[in-house]
Amino acid sequence: MNPKRRTCWAVFALTLITTAIPPEAVLAQEPVNQTDLVTRPSSPMPISDIELMRGGVLSGQVLDSAGRPMSDQTVVVVQPNQEPIAARSDHEGRFQASGLNAGLCAVRYGEYVTACRCWNANTAPPAATNQLLLTPSKSIQRGQRPIADLFTGPVLIGLIIAAAVAIPIAVHNSKKSAS
Repeated sequence: MNPKRRTCWAVFALTLITTAIPPEAVLAQEPVNQTDLVTRPSSPMPISDIELMRGGVLSGQVLDSAGRPMSDQTVVVVQPNQEPIAARSDHEGRFQASGLNAGLCAVRYGEYVTACRCWNANTAPPAATNQLLLTPSKSIQRGQRPIADLFTGPVLIGLIIAAAVAIPIAVHNSKKSAS
């Protein structure tokens, strides 16, 4: 086998291997602790601008994925260098956490975590809202799915197998037609 062909096959094999193995397995990352998500989110998350009511009160509502209010849910608000503040949602899913200062905070209920930039009353930008809406997934609406989800799991394995079969056949056929 000539060196050019050997190099081509080596690049092909390396591409298959690096595509099939998830980066987490290569890096051997430790599992993320749930409490770390509140204080140090591991991935960038969208930040909501929220206007606090007078007295540093954060008001909001907890909904399920179908948009129904969730009662008796614990919502925890964490600000840097302060004790976490917990609030419970009522029968309409509404909650109020008081004693907050203006600045960044993380809001968690269940496994859902979001970041907020809290503003004092009458100082918030026009895009800020006066209530925080908590839902299990803000990024995916009904009927929508990120394109990256299509290339994970069985679909990715199928594409790799198809490429592993089709590429050698195409190379073989191109050599046959050239001679």
